[in-house]
Amino acid sequence: MNLKDSQISSSGQRSATASMSSGDRFAAFRAAENRLVESIDANLDIRQVQVGSFTINFAQAGSGPPLILLHGLNVGWGQWYKNIKTFASHFTVYAVDMPCAGGSTWKPIHKLDLKADYVDVLARFVETLKLQDVSLVAHSFGGWLALSVALENRIDIRQIVVSGSLGFNNHVPVQYKAASLGPLVKFITSTALRPSPKVMAWLMTSIMDPPGESVSEEFVSYFYQAVMLEKRKHPFFVVNRFSKFNRLVPEMDLRDRLSSIEQPVLIIHGAKDTLSPLKQARPFFDLIPNARIEIVDDMGHLPNMEKSQLFNELVLKFCR
Repeated sequence: MNLKDSQISSSGQRSATASMSSGDRFAAFRAAENRLVESIDANLDIRQVQVGSFTINFAQAGSGPPLILLHGLNVGWGQWYKNIKTFASHFTVYAVDMPCAGGSTWKPIHKLDLKADYVDVLARFVETLKLQDVSLVAHSFGGWLALSVALENRIDIRQIVVSGSLGFNNHVPVQYKAASLGPLVKFITSTALRPSPKVMAWLMTSIMDPPGESVSEEFVSYFYQAVMLEKRKHPFFVVNRFSKFNRLVPEMDLRDRLSSIEQPVLIIHGAKDTLSPLKQARPFFDLIPNARIEIVDDMGHLPNMEKSQLFNELVLKFCR
């Protein structure tokens, strides 16, 4: 069911969820996650593995060589609901919730360390599951993470696909500039963008082209219930942590290191991406020695959701 057809009462659901105990909120999240699993229809298992101080939640499906899906911001593994079934026909898919996303361990976002809590955690996740010859498919912040872990040379990576990826500039988009200013984040996320199913849907559809494309009710419920697990889990708090004074923090800018990436990299980018504008990112794609570049017209920041069939075809052609 698409959100446009949904009968969700945002204010009623928001009030009920906000008044729950932490245990009840987690139960509501698991129920929403299970509904999303059922809607994907890919014999999907939800699993957890301990990585240092984090319990990492992930969805696993299929058989074959390992393929890891890395979400943007703190959206969670559910972002890949249109892609998992296709990929699981060819790979063992691991769709991962990184720290502070989905059902993985929460840590106050202002205390997150990009290397220790993301790059090292991903590498240790791969090491813990004893995965080899891994393909990484990643979006936005997840793209930065995939490229960063490749630069560490700690794990056996076969190839990388990034879409709408960060790391190619230090741009903060206009719609997120307020989130880069600390004093405004708490106000915005408790007023106009206070979490609700409609706001969570808008955060995704507003960065598509054209804006307002529908997303499934099951995904929106999953995303909303995940955000409601903690008081400050709104994606704008993540934006605030990774930006400063209208620029991404220096660690997010990989331009000086891209030439050291050895693996083949497929870069999928929407010509109308407003969060990682093509004009700013494109000059640096060629810094990756083994890059293949696919620019898609009439597509925004969410290739895997906006044009899922095309995205799936590009990934399979590159990775198989």
